[in-house]
Amino acid sequence: MRCGVLLPHFGSRSYPARMLDSLEPIEGFGFDSIWVRDHFLYPPELPGDDGTFVDPIVVLAAAAASTRRVVLGTAVLAPHRHPVHLATLLSSLASLAGGERLIVGLGTGSRTSEMVAAGLPATRRGRLLEEQVDVIRALWTSRTVDHRGPHYRLDQVRLSADESLAHAQLWYGGITTRAVERTVARFDGLLLSRLPIEVTEQRVALLRRRSAAQGRAAPPVGLVVQASPGHTRQEALRAVDVPRIIDQSARYLNAEVTSPAGLLVAGTPADLVAGLSELARAGVDHVVLDMRARFADWEDCLQLVGEAVLPELRRAGVLAPGTGRESC
Repeated sequence: MRCGVLLPHFGSRSYPARMLDSLEPIEGFGFDSIWVRDHFLYPPELPGDDGTFVDPIVVLAAAAASTRRVVLGTAVLAPHRHPVHLATLLSSLASLAGGERLIVGLGTGSRTSEMVAAGLPATRRGRLLEEQVDVIRALWTSRTVDHRGPHYRLDQVRLSADESLAHAQLWYGGITTRAVERTVARFDGLLLSRLPIEVTEQRVALLRRRSAAQGRAAPPVGLVVQASPGHTRQEALRAVDVPRIIDQSARYLNAEVTSPAGLLVAGTPADLVAGLSELARAGVDHVVLDMRARFADWEDCLQLVGEAVLPELRRAGVLAPGTGRESC
C-alpha cells in the first residue's frame, strides 16, 4: 500500500504559507503522495466561514516546484471545467512535474449549484464526465481531434501535450457499484471515500470480478479516510465528530452505518498503524489521510504520522518500502 496526505488548501486555517512550508517535510517524512480537493463554490460544511479554497491545480503546480518525488493527486476534480481547458492545465502540470507523478482523480460532483453556476447541465453528470474523459484522452494522444458529442464539439483541435502524459493516470472518484463499472470501462483506478470497511471490501471484490470479466488487470484502489493522530486516544478523538462522520457516510450510501471503521483512523500512532493495516487487508492500494479536523495543529500531526506511523507500517510490510507510485 502507498500513503498520501490531503493538503490544507481549504478552510479558515489554510494559510498558503503553512501549506507551502509543509511540502518539503511531507516528502522528507516519506509520504508517497500529496492530494487536493476541488469545488467551484465554497462548500458550507468545510471548516471556517471565510470561503478560502485555493484552486487545486494551482496548489499542485506549487507542489511540483517544491518536491521531486511524491505523486500529485486530485481527490477529485468536479466536471465543471471544459475538457480542452482541463487537458491543457494538466499538460502544463505534467511539464512541471512529469506525467508519471500525476494521478488525476475525476468525479461527477455532488453539488447541483456548482454545475448551474458553471453553465452546465445539473443532471446526467456521469455522461458529461465520460465525454470529458474521452476528449481529454484524445487530446493527449492524437495530433488533432475532431469530436462530435452531446455536450462538446471539436473541429481539428490540437493540443501540444507533454509527452510524459502517457504515464499519467485517470482515476474515478465514486462509492457506488456504478462507480466500479465506470472505472472498469474508462479509468485507470478507483478512488473511494466515506465507506465503512465492509463496503470497501465489497467494492474491491466487485472491481476485481468486473475487471477479470473484461480481461483486464484490476486497477488500483485508493481510499480517502479521515484521520486524527494524537499522543493519546483522548487527544485524537477530541478533535473529530465521530457521530457526524458516521451520519455523513450513511447519507452518502443511503444505508445504515453504525461504526467508524473504515471511515476514520484516530488515536495513538499504534492505533493508526492498526487502522491503516486493516485498510490494506481490505484491498486498498493507496490511502489518503484527510486530516482536515486537525488543520489547527497540522504541522504537529504531520510530524507524528511521518515519524511514528509510516516507519512502523513499512517495517510491518504494510507500506511499500520504496516511494512514489511504483505499486500503482
